[in-house]
Amino acid sequence: MTERYILDIPTLLNQLPKASYRALGDDFFVANLSYNESMNFMKYPVRFNGFLAFFCIEGRFTIDIDLHSYEVEEDSLIIYSPGNMVRVSSYDSKELSKLNFIIVASSESFITDVRVDFNRLYDDSLLALKNPCIRLAADERELLRKYYELTETLLFQDIPNNDKAVKYLGSSLFSLMGSIWKSRIDEAEGSARPRSIRANAVYENFLKLVSEHHSTQRDLKFYADKLCLTPKYLSKLIKGISGRTAAQWIDGFVILDAKNLLKYSDLSVKEIAFKMHFASVPSFYKFFNKEVGMTPMTYREQ
Repeated sequence: MTERYILDIPTLLNQLPKASYRALGDDFFVANLSYNESMNFMKYPVRFNGFLAFFCIEGRFTIDIDLHSYEVEEDSLIIYSPGNMVRVSSYDSKELSKLNFIIVASSESFITDVRVDFNRLYDDSLLALKNPCIRLAADERELLRKYYELTETLLFQDIPNNDKAVKYLGSSLFSLMGSIWKSRIDEAEGSARPRSIRANAVYENFLKLVSEHHSTQRDLKFYADKLCLTPKYLSKLIKGISGRTAAQWIDGFVILDAKNLLKYSDLSVKEIAFKMHFASVPSFYKFFNKEVGMTPMTYREQ
């Protein structure tokens, strides 16, 4: 029973033309992609078990990361952290021939030397930025271009300890991108009305808990207890920050996983229901129908 929407670097590279990328084993690659070369692997939501950096050279498209949608346009950068659901949700079909972007990808183990917490950066960007897909300045763009070209050149070389050189350069590249991203967050936080530090911390920890436990825990009390809050106060606080109640966040993550298991796995509806720890198949049907407006089987058939 496979879950086809979970990707790693080898399975991702198998879906790209060889001429479009340069790779270092199963741990790192850089790719320069156009629509007709690249978008098929992202036509449905996937989880990638590593880090991805998207840099848009030309064109525009919308990318969904978990339950958030972001506009990606020329000269913009976004970094994806492991475990989130990602897909390209829309694009202008008239502009496909112009669409061109760069991907830098790394396994989690490959960039262990990087002193940047990308998961925390992503959480901070959700709080501080309307769109964490940041627009690069000319000097930032030029610096990243030089890093990319040097990395690509190194990947061509057959010299002793080349893997170490690529690792250090790749780590430095991700560190640089993280620093640029953090500078935008700091600027946004400096100009925005300050929120409660505690409220921000609760929101960040709540999303992390939901991401980790939503397939087995859908009771708001579980998350409130973990955060030492009452369910009522937690829901009020989360809605005040995000515009959605805590229960809506939990249900949203559950439905996202359920939809993708129905569409892109070989699991039966019964197996999905028990995999996601519903008490019974009828209770899964009832929940799914309420949230989506159709039964799981109807959704799968469509």
